[in-house]
Amino acid sequence: MNPLRKPLFSKPSHGIMKGPGTMVKTNFSLEDKLLRYCAQSHINDKISLRVKDILGNNLNWPYLLQKSMKEGIACLAYHNLLQHKQKIPENIWEDFKGIYYRNMTRNYGIYQEMNAVLSCFHKETLNVIPLKGIFLAEKVYENIALRAMTDIDLLVKKEDLPRIDNILEDMGYGSPIHKELRRLAMKKSYMNSIDYFKKNEKFPTLHIHWHIVNVTLPTYIYSKNIKMDKFFEYATRVTIAKAQTLQLAPHHLLLYLAEHALKHSFERLILLSDIDAVLKKYEGQINWPGLMEEAREFGLDRQLYYSLYFTRYFLDTDIPDCVLSGLRPKKAAVFERQFLNSILNNSRNTKLCYLIYLSMIKGVINKSKFIFRTLFPPACILALTFNLNKPKITAKDYFIYMRKQFFYIKSYLMSLRPNVK
Repeated sequence: MNPLRKPLFSKPSHGIMKGPGTMVKTNFSLEDKLLRYCAQSHINDKISLRVKDILGNNLNWPYLLQKSMKEGIACLAYHNLLQHKQKIPENIWEDFKGIYYRNMTRNYGIYQEMNAVLSCFHKETLNVIPLKGIFLAEKVYENIALRAMTDIDLLVKKEDLPRIDNILEDMGYGSPIHKELRRLAMKKSYMNSIDYFKKNEKFPTLHIHWHIVNVTLPTYIYSKNIKMDKFFEYATRVTIAKAQTLQLAPHHLLLYLAEHALKHSFERLILLSDIDAVLKKYEGQINWPGLMEEAREFGLDRQLYYSLYFTRYFLDTDIPDCVLSGLRPKKAAVFERQFLNSILNNSRNTKLCYLIYLSMIKGVINKSKFIFRTLFPPACILALTFNLNKPKITAKDYFIYMRKQFFYIKSYLMSLRPNVK
């Protein structure tokens, strides 16, 4: 038996630890507590009673509605509050209901387009793995209305990219990136995806990935250790959007979602909801020691640790203590502690992940290279970042990019202020 397919679970405790041994105690408002409970894919009887107790208070419902949308969990909130709708103001409930059904309608359109794309790739004998979005909605949440999405993310083999590029062009998809820059970008290790669009705005954007790491930062420092062949080796056949394709093995799905969540600095609760949903869906099917070993091999142990840690912290998800203690960094650098404090204080800025990436790099010279390449990426990566349809990048393009980076720095510094509702 493959060691990654042998299940192993142990009963977790619910104590939350900050770093190597310090207890964390954060006060959440009643509204934020309710959102955390509603962000779960399935609410048990214990949580349902907590929700009922909170609903007995005078809540700021406009704040709850807006915050649920910002966190990407409005549809989950509607679903989880159905049995308590009599305690919710009618106008607020109608807003939640409208969001839910509009999302269902939009997702159905994405569902149909995904069927066309996957069917075409299957006909051409291409190995394709849907990521996030429709896959999670259909196979993990088991309700396409629960998971909001705006595009289609597909993982493919890098050697198939030229064929896929031609097939998508035949289907009416195009990329705003100049073709020469597009082909050059396929050889780089910074950004590992290309966007394709149809002129009709009703069609979703296609994100074609050839690596699970997709970020403009120079993450080749650790992404080069990830063996993408393994993701296809352990993938299994499945029907998604009524089309034949592949799905990631549960342990690889967790690694992907963990890397993705950290990349976005856990800025929205839906990133943790996805992990919570996967853990509940595949309960008893995950070999934790094997998962931990592969995370270390791929250099994704920090991503996995913080994703599991925050999923338990914010959503009270059952995760074995031995897993968190086994993954916990032995020593947290200054940058890493700042990252942890910000997230725990519910200040989840989109660029906080930079602190973790910087902590992962050893040596002053390597850190300096990382910072330089972040500020001055190769021309083709800059083109992909701004969807520039031209063969040559100018100094003006770099100036615009630099201005954007300084905006992120300012935004991060603002996030260090105490979070007051």
